[in-house]
Amino acid sequence: FVVGQDPQRLGSWIMIDKGSSSGITVGMPVIVSDGILVGKIEETSGISSKVSLLTNSTSIVNAADLNSEARGILRGEYGLGILLDLVSQEDILSNGDDVITSGLGGDMPRGLFIGKIQEFGVSSDKLFQQAVVIPRVKYSDLRMVSVIKN
Repeated sequence: FVVGQDPQRLGSWIMIDKGSSSGITVGMPVIVSDGILVGKIEETSGISSKVSLLTNSTSIVNAADLNSEARGILRGEYGLGILLDLVSQEDILSNGDDVITSGLGGDMPRGLFIGKIQEFGVSSDKLFQQAVVIPRVKYSDLRMVSVIKN
């Protein structure tokens, strides 16, 4: 269960009522029903853990467009949203496409849902594409989450 959250309501972290005594370790993915990724374990104590949400500015997850297989890096935007960044110019992105974890990097399994592409364009350096991703759940409404153990 969620027992605390960022007091500034910036959507950057939550606290849950399970910790290292329950086998929780740093880096484990945190999901809600239907395999929707909301964050990962950032810190743990014996009886609780701090979850860094995907909207946290320190959050980085390897992700892919489910429809086109375009791959990139998902970054939090200071609690305001999520950005799929560093997508190759040759890859195809479309509004409404589902974004999932790519499974690259070894810290997250492939196929956890993240959200949908709302809008996309060329990055400010004109080298890559980037897309605004709208999460499948409202992070401020989280009450119960699950942790995927390895």
